[in-house]
Amino acid sequence: MTVSGAIVVLTGLRLYSILLSGDWIVTPQGIVLSLGAIAGIGAFVTGVWVQKPTAEKLGALAGQVAAAGKPPTSDQAAELERLRTRLAKVAKVTAWHLIVAAVLMASHRMAALM
Repeated sequence: MTVSGAIVVLTGLRLYSILLSGDWIVTPQGIVLSLGAIAGIGAFVTGVWVQKPTAEKLGALAGQVAAAGKPPTSDQAAELERLRTRLAKVAKVTAWHLIVAAVLMASHRMAALM
């Protein structure tokens, strides 16, 4: 997932660099596409540096509990709940970043008509 996300971001940056010029960046189209790019990169960064490590910690802890073959201790249960809550919050933030990015990038041509 990380590799495919990095490829998408790098491809987008390459396409963006083709359009990039001092005059274009201040046009409505340039502003909308730039904001979409920032939202998309924000989603990638949040996914790689927050969501992925949290999911890995949650998986490791769940594996420990499963290997023990008994219910989690109170400390383990509290940590599992903390990680689940954090993962749910981060997933919502990432989803909103992606929605904003998709809407802005899809509508940048309409901004050119302004």
